[in-house]
Amino acid sequence: MINNKFSKKHFEKIRYFISIALLILILSSCEMINPDEKIPAYISIDTFNLSTILYSQGPNNHNITDVWATVNGNFIGVFELPAEFPVLHDGAVSIILIPGIKKNGIAASRAKYPFYTKYQVDTVLIGTEVLLLEPEVKYRDEIIIDWYENFEDPGISLDTTTSSHVGITD
Repeated sequence: MINNKFSKKHFEKIRYFISIALLILILSSCEMINPDEKIPAYISIDTFNLSTILYSQGPNNHNITDVWATVNGNFIGVFELPAEFPVLHDGAVSIILIPGIKKNGIAASRAKYPFYTKYQVDTVLIGTEVLLLEPEVKYRDEIIIDWYENFEDPGISLDTTTSSHVGITD
């Protein structure tokens, strides 16, 4: 019976020390889970501007729906336009924006548009401030547009050849 009494007191002391140890462990681990975090800067983009130089490139309207963003070589993400997104970089940065489209017109499938140039700017980001960018892109130099026809032209400029099996009608 004496052993039983001793073990009960011993058990209560152990339980008390374990409770205190767990409480200290839980309270101290919060700092490890939530360390001090940087305050983000924000980049805001309404739309891309397309610059066309030749008549053969057509008008400067486009269907750029997304922006692929990279800051200091780190991929930030793909954002639907208009976009405002946080960036955890501050100070002098190099920003690269690549225009994106809906691949095959499917909203769930996004892709970089390979025929436009990327937009690059070196700037300074400051935490909590919003940097408004108006990126301008153009057709890449190696892109050659051999034939351009729009809805304003009267008729169709395509014609059949001797090897054509089907004629073109208006």
